[in-house]
Formats: sequence, structure tokens, C-alpha cells
Amino acid sequence: MENMLKIIEKIPIVLEPAKLTDSELFRHCKLFGSLSRLCLRKFEGLLPEVFRRRLYRKHGCTSIYEFAAKLGGMSKEKVDKILYISEKLADKPALKRLLESGEVGWSKIQVVICVVTTASDEEWANKLRQYSMSVIEILVRDFRDANRVESSHTGEIEPVNMRGLFDSLSNAITVCEAEANEPRMEVTKVSPPVDRFQNLSFPVSKER
Repeated sequence: MENMLKIIEKIPIVLEPAKLTDSELFRHCKLFGSLSRLCLRKFEGLLPEVFRRRLYRKHGCTSIYEFAAKLGGMSKEKVDKILYISEKLADKPALKRLLESGEVGWSKIQVVICVVTTASDEEWANKLRQYSMSVIEILVRDFRDANRVESSHTGEIEPVNMRGLFDSLSNAITVCEAEANEPRMEVTKVSPPVDRFQNLSFPVSKER
């Protein structure tokens, strides 16, 4: 965050896009796009505490929805989801820190809400930092499928080895990345064999 602030300080107060080169224009778009996403996640992470303190009332807002709309342009539906996720993370400090700090967005955290427990809180938090949304969705799907397997003897849900599940996925990702980086072999197209006798004619004997 400190490095980002140092970069912001070096940006001219007034930008004239027409005078920027293509590379400068793209660099500014990339920078401000990243900043906008980061700032939005930071703002979203603050809302649960604003709601808990009813801080919005001190600043002329009648509800947390009005507060979020005025300051962050957020919809009521998004605010509801963030407050719901925050409530679900009350006993899961590692994931709650990710939400409140803005390190991970609420939509990514929402994916693991259905499977995370107090015991697996730290484990899932590490995976959220490490993997993309698509990989996290695969992890959650595999975890839920594994928990649906019933023991043939007791009829109870068999416990799932979280470490084994994560390691298996990590190994699969490593293999895929290694295969993707391997040099591709050029395939030489082989022409079909030519029949050398196709244009030859043979005399046909007549029966007597």
C-alpha cells in the first residue's frame, strides 16, 4: 500500500490524455484501474464496522445503504451481501481480516462461506490469497462433492482430508503449468504413399 501511495504522489495533478504517448496512456489506464479496484475493496471492508457503530447517522445518512451509495456508489444488494458475509465470519478471524483489509474482495470470500469452518479458517484464507477465483471455485466444488460421499458401513459423512485436497489441487496446477511451458514439437505432414502402378495397364488374356 505504501508503494502504491508513493506512485500516486508522482502522478501529475492535471493529466492531458491528448499529449500522452500510447504507452503512457495505457500505463495510466492500468494504474488507475488497479487503484479503483483496490480503493473499492478497502471501502467495502470498512462498511461492517461503520454499520456496527451506526457511524452513518453522525454524517447525515439515515441508513448504511445511503452512506454506501453516497460515498462509494454501491447498491443496496451489494451492501447486504457484504454485511451478511461479515456476520458469517464472526468466528473466522483470518477470513475476516481479508475482508476488512480489502486484501481479498467480498465476492471471492463469498465462494468459500459454505464450506469454511473455524478449524479450516486459516487454510482457506491462504488459498484465497494464493489462487484465482476460478481455482477457488474448483476447490470448493471438489470439497463439497467429497463430503457428500457416505460411508458404506455407518451411513455417516466421511471426513475429508483438507490438506490432501489442497495438495492434490496444487499438484494438478503444477503439472498443468509445466505442460503449458513445454516446447511444442512440430508435426511434419506426411503425404500418402503414391501407387506407382496405378497408371500401368496389363494385357487381359482371353479364354479359348
